[in-house]
Amino acid sequence: MRRTPLPHIAATAALTLVVTALAATPGHAAAPATATWDSPTPTTVTLPTGDKVTVASGADGTQVSEVQAAPRKNGAPPAFLTTGRAGNLYVVPEDSLAGLTDMEAFNVTRLARGEKAPRSARTATEDPGAGAVDLHVKAIDRFGRPARGIVRVFDVQNGTLDAGRMLPGDPAKPCGDRTSSCVSVPPGTYSVMGFVYTMPLSQDGTADGTPLNRSIVGDPEVTITKDTEIVLDARKAKEVTVSTPDHETKANTGGLSHIKWYRAPAHGTGVWQGFLVGGHQMEERAYMQPTRPVRTGSFEAYTRWRLEAPAITLRARGHGNVRLDAGYYSPEFFSDVSAEFPRFDGKASLSLVDAGDGSAQGLAGRDLRGKLALIRRSDQIPVAQQANAAAAAGARIVAVYNDTPGLYTDAEYGTRLNVPTVHLPHEQGVGLLKLLAKGRVTIDARGVTASPYLYDLIFPEKGRIPSDLHYTVRDRRLAQIQAGYHGQPGVDLTAQTMRFHLRPWEDVALATMHPLIGAPRARTEYVTPDPDTRWDSAMIAPESPYNHQWPRPDTPRMVLDAPHTDVRPGGRTEMDWLKAPVAPGLNPKSPTYREGDVIALRTKGFTDAAGNSADAYTSMFANGLSTDFRVYRDDQLIAQTRYLPRGQVAVPAEDAAFRIEQDVDNSAAWAKLSTRTKAVWTFRSARPAEDRRAVLPLPLIGVDAPLDLQNRLRGRTVTLTAGHQQGSPQIPSRTMTLAVSYDDGATWRDVQVRKGHGDSYTARLDPPKGAEAVSLRAHVEDTQGNTFSEEIIRALATARA
Repeated sequence: MRRTPLPHIAATAALTLVVTALAATPGHAAAPATATWDSPTPTTVTLPTGDKVTVASGADGTQVSEVQAAPRKNGAPPAFLTTGRAGNLYVVPEDSLAGLTDMEAFNVTRLARGEKAPRSARTATEDPGAGAVDLHVKAIDRFGRPARGIVRVFDVQNGTLDAGRMLPGDPAKPCGDRTSSCVSVPPGTYSVMGFVYTMPLSQDGTADGTPLNRSIVGDPEVTITKDTEIVLDARKAKEVTVSTPDHETKANTGGLSHIKWYRAPAHGTGVWQGFLVGGHQMEERAYMQPTRPVRTGSFEAYTRWRLEAPAITLRARGHGNVRLDAGYYSPEFFSDVSAEFPRFDGKASLSLVDAGDGSAQGLAGRDLRGKLALIRRSDQIPVAQQANAAAAAGARIVAVYNDTPGLYTDAEYGTRLNVPTVHLPHEQGVGLLKLLAKGRVTIDARGVTASPYLYDLIFPEKGRIPSDLHYTVRDRRLAQIQAGYHGQPGVDLTAQTMRFHLRPWEDVALATMHPLIGAPRARTEYVTPDPDTRWDSAMIAPESPYNHQWPRPDTPRMVLDAPHTDVRPGGRTEMDWLKAPVAPGLNPKSPTYREGDVIALRTKGFTDAAGNSADAYTSMFANGLSTDFRVYRDDQLIAQTRYLPRGQVAVPAEDAAFRIEQDVDNSAAWAKLSTRTKAVWTFRSARPAEDRRAVLPLPLIGVDAPLDLQNRLRGRTVTLTAGHQQGSPQIPSRTMTLAVSYDDGATWRDVQVRKGHGDSYTARLDPPKGAEAVSLRAHVEDTQGNTFSEEIIRALATARA
C-alpha cells in the first residue's frame, strides 16, 4: 500500500485527524466532457453518535477524515478509539463503546465509499467452533477498583479468531454475546491485550466520562486450554516517563499524543488498537504493563509525546519551594480559538488568597487585586463563573482545586474565561489552605505562552514491553528542525501545526492540531529519528476554530502540507512556513503526469518559498478566494474549473502543445501579500511509450529573498532558481526574466537577471521610497522549450511595511 501520511486537508484545531489510503471518490465540477474533477466539497458522514466525519478524496488514492465531536451533555469531548484490520479503519467515540455490538456502524472505510454496513457484520471472525472453552476477562483500575476497559482476543497463529469486548460487560449475558465479558475460543495461543481506564476517585471505577488515564494491559501471548479468567490489572502497568536534560519540558494539555499496540500472527494480517488522546484525559500520563517477549508473530506497543516548556508553573515560596501540579483547563470548554483563551505569560510573585468557592459569599471581604485566587471546585457553580467572579474582583490568576480527593479537570461549556485559570489536585489545595492558616503565602508564577522549543517523541517497544519505561532524551541524539513561521506586516498570524508519524505496520496516520501561539516566530523542534518511523508535517493558517460556540465570519484557510523531510540522529534541518512569495505551484508528493491518453492534474493554489503547498479553490462565501483553472491543447480550451484543480483530462494520443493556467485571487481580510497570483505552464506531450506513467516536465521558479519573519525585505538581492516538478526530467534552463512592480501591478519595469552557477540566477530589487510591497513577474524557459510564467501581486513586503 502506498503510504501517504499527509494528503491535503481542511482541518480544525483540537480535532482527531485520520489519514488513510482508500479509493478516491471523484465528483464533477463544471468543465468540458474531457475532464473529470475530484470533488472540491468533502463528503461528511454522521456516525450513530452524531459525530461528524468529513472525508476528502483525491485522485492520488488518498483519503483524509476529520473527526469532530458532537456536543456532549456533560460538556466533555471524548477521545476517539481507532482500530483496524484488513484495510478497514474504525473510529469510535470513547463514550459510545459501552454496549457497542456492531463496529461496522463506525467503519469509516465503508462510510467513505458510500457502502452500507451489513446488519450482522463483524470486524473479524468470532466463530470458536467445536470444543471451545470460555475466556472470562475483567478489568481493575490503578486504584484497585473494578474498571471500564477494552479487550481484544486474537489468535496469534493465523489470526482466524479476533474478538473484542467492552468491560466490565453484562454478567447476565452468555459467553458468546458481544456485550458480555466472555469470549469462547478453541484451545490455542492468543493475544489478550487491551486498555483499562482509571476514573477520578470521586467517581465509580466503571463510570462513564473522561478518565484520569489509560493503561495498556494484558498478555500478548498466552496459551488457553480450559475455561480461564484473565484479569487486566492496571496496577501492574508501569508509568511511561520522559526526561529531557537539555531543556525543561512538560506534557502540557494534549502532551500525551498517542498510546497504541499492534499484534501480528505468525501467518495472516495483524491488528492494532489505540487512542489519539489529544488532551481527552485528565492527566497527561500513560501506563503499560511489562510483558514477556513474544515467540509467535510480532508485537509492538508505543506512546508518543509532545513536550514543550511548561505552559504554567506555580511554586509556593518559602515552603520547600514546592512546585504545584497546576495545569490549564482544556481550552475547548471556554473558547473557539486560542486567542479567546486567557494564558499567563512571564513571571510574577503573587499573594495567595482563599476565595472560598468563588461565590459572592466566598469572595466577600477578600482583596484579590493582583493576587492569585484559590477557589474550591463546586458542583453548584461552573468553573467559568467562579473564575470570572474572581477576575472581576481583580485576581490575576485563578487556581481551582478539586473538592474531593485527587484531580478533576472537566468543566462546563459555553462561557469564556476572563482570567488565566488552572486546576489543582484536592490535596495541594488543602495544603495551601493550611499554609495560609499560618500566615502569608507567596506563589511564584511563571507562564510561557510560546515555547521556543518542541519535542515530538515516539517510543516504540518491539517484541515485548520492558519493565523500565523511563526514557532520557538528549538533543544531540535527536533530529533538530529549525522552524520559522512567517507572517505578514500588520496582521497577527494565527495558525495551527501538527506532525504525523507512521510506523511500518500502520496504514493510517493520526494527529491533533495545536495552536501556534505568538507567531510569527521561530521554534526549535526535536524529533525522534527512529529509522522505522516516517514523519510529515502540516500547518493551517489562519487558525481554524476547534469549537463553534460563538459564530464568526467564514474565511478561506491554507492547509499546508510540507515536503517529506528525512530525520536522522544529530541531523539539522531548516523548515520555513509561509515564507514569501506564496503562489500557485505543483505537488511534490503527487506530481502531474500523463499515462496513456490521460493527463492527471495535481497543481496547488498556494505554494510558499519553502515548497509547502495547499489547495485553493473558489470560496462559497464573500471575501474569500476566486480561482480559475484552464487547460489548453494547441490553444483550444479542453478543461476548466473554478474549483479544485485536481482530476483527469482525456487527450488524443498525438503530440501537441499544452498550456495550463491557474489564477488565484485572495480577498480575505487577512491577505496582505499574494493578493492576486497567476501561473502558466507550457509543454509538449504525446502518448508515452508502452503506456508508462510519465511525469510531465513542468518548470518551476524558486524565489529566495532575504526576509524577516514578517516577510519584509532585509536585503536587495533575490535568488531565482529554475527547476522542474519532482519526478520529471531536470532539464537545464535557457533563459530567465524578471519584472517588478511597486504599485500592485499598475506599472512594471524589467530587472536585470544575472546567471549564476547551474540554474541559479540573481536580481537586485530597488523599492522606491514609500513602496509597501514588491510584485513579481517571472518567466523561465528550459532547453527543450518548456516554460513557466508567474505573476504575484504583492509578493514581498518592503522594509517600510
